[in-house]
Amino acid sequence: MNNMFFIVILFLQILFLISILYSLKTALKADDNVILGVTLPKDKLNDEQVEKIELLYNKNINTLAIVFGLLFVPELLLKIDFAGYPSLEIVYFFAWISSLLISSRRIVYLANKKMRALKSEKRWIISELQKNDTSNKKFTYDDEYWPNGINYSNPKDNSLLVSKRIGVGNTVNLGIKKGKVLTFGTLAAVITITICLSTYLLLTDFYTPSIYIDGDKIKVSDLDYSTAFSTSEIQDVKLIDEVPIVSKINGALTSIYARGKFDVNSYGAGKIFIFKKSSPYIMIKLRDSYIIYNEDNKTKTNNLYEELKARVR
Repeated sequence: MNNMFFIVILFLQILFLISILYSLKTALKADDNVILGVTLPKDKLNDEQVEKIELLYNKNINTLAIVFGLLFVPELLLKIDFAGYPSLEIVYFFAWISSLLISSRRIVYLANKKMRALKSEKRWIISELQKNDTSNKKFTYDDEYWPNGINYSNPKDNSLLVSKRIGVGNTVNLGIKKGKVLTFGTLAAVITITICLSTYLLLTDFYTPSIYIDGDKIKVSDLDYSTAFSTSEIQDVKLIDEVPIVSKINGALTSIYARGKFDVNSYGAGKIFIFKKSSPYIMIKLRDSYIIYNEDNKTKTNNLYEELKARVR
């Protein structure tokens, strides 16, 4: 992962954090008497206990901002200490996003629950005039259809999308079949893609290529860039101390390893399977191309070199 990509990821996280904080703040705007997803009588909006709940909610938002702001530090350390393993940064990114979403929703749920309890305890009744104003479903005064202030679930309403009570835009009606399929289908797809992508990246970063020699057949095994050739194709085998990569044609390149097809200065295009900080490297010259390979330590590389050298005709 190059520095520019890392900066883009970091920028997206900051943007996401700001958008979440803004969305949480909208719950405090008394739009048509809806505060924290609960409809209150107009004369109770400034009630002392209501303001206490709002104050605690605000405090929790500020804590969330501080905690997830500080969680950028481990990510920066990952970039410094594990720059050769981009999978760790990507997995951390997914974990950070997931944790932020869960934590932000929990803050809303708790505040909404407190506000509902207060409204029930005080037996605050919404006037019939207010109840009859249903020009916008965001302000539907049946709080029962907004069980946590965020989700809308009304089987009597055929609308798929309605305006959010908290945040900007629309939310899906979970009370109808289409809403459930859309919401849970999307959630399942996102979770599946995230897990599969994270697993693949981790396997790619921590997989160690290997060479198998079976008679006159030689195979370089790798997750994505495996190749095979026969000993009769080998024209030369030698050890080199440097691999001056010019550009990546198709493959994976980090500060730790290079795997795939690369253009190497003075050699041209060929396949590389190397640990960049573990020289020497074995140069296997074939008829039409070449392969550069090494193990993760010098002794293993030298032993493999001697074995390959003995098979050159």
